[in-house]
Amino acid sequence: MSSPYPGERPPQQFGAYPPAPPNYGGYPPPARTNGLAVAGLVCGIIGLVLFWVPLLGLVLAILGIIFGGVGIARANAGAPNKGQAIAGLTCGLVTILRYALVVGVAVSRN
Repeated sequence: MSSPYPGERPPQQFGAYPPAPPNYGGYPPPARTNGLAVAGLVCGIIGLVLFWVPLLGLVLAILGIIFGGVGIARANAGAPNKGQAIAGLTCGLVTILRYALVVGVAVSRN
């Protein structure tokens, strides 16, 4: 098809452009975490270290046992970090046993 005016380019036909590039896959899904397992581990370790501070170590040990137990339950349902939940539960139990030992020794001396 020729243009009616000299020197003018003919109009382009539809479909003359190349196809659009394919879409990218996007962002990967976020990694699954088990925050209660981490919280149980942190509370259990801090409770073990702060064993000599009255009531603070005991409260942290109890929280470590609770968070560790819930973290294990979530890990059994498919969440990661089961080892951290077990370690938090263990640290909390060791701290409770240390408290029981100190109280037992203190009572037996009186």
